[in-house]
Amino acid sequence: MALEKDIRERLAKTFKVSEDRCEDYYRVYNETLQPLIQKKFLAHLVSAAEDLIFIKIKADDPTAPRFKITLWEHAPTNGKATMRLWRCGAIIAYNPENDPQDLRIFIAHELGHLLCRYNILDGEATDNNADLLAFFAISGKDKFYRGKAPKLIYNGGELQIISSIQSACPITKEDQTRVP
Repeated sequence: MALEKDIRERLAKTFKVSEDRCEDYYRVYNETLQPLIQKKFLAHLVSAAEDLIFIKIKADDPTAPRFKITLWEHAPTNGKATMRLWRCGAIIAYNPENDPQDLRIFIAHELGHLLCRYNILDGEATDNNADLLAFFAISGKDKFYRGKAPKLIYNGGELQIISSIQSACPITKEDQTRVP
């Protein structure tokens, strides 16, 4: 799928790049970045959990490495999701064949176990407590998409987005030089 001609021309003119560059960026975004973004289930929740755990670990050991949670497409034996914990991180393996709504629940559930293990959430790392966090994570995301996300939509579509970017980050002659 190619970028619409009027959008490509407007991008090239506004951002002072070639139409070929616009097509290249469009292709890379759609073929490379977008599929990866779609696999980042609950990315904000995962990132927040990493931060909370790292703060807790760092308080006990100032030399501790950054805590990292990795989501891995690998069908676990339970067919849903599972988590493995190491000193500096955790891996949540999930079956990519599951329904995307269920995947979000499974990943939030595993994050609940993880946050209980680090005593960020009160209670044992039981399924009951993991499910409780999954509820709040999924319902919070759902409320965001239903209530707040519509306010972030550009009603004027792609042309309004181009104008908004140019207004927020105007291109000047000085901006045309490479940043070191």
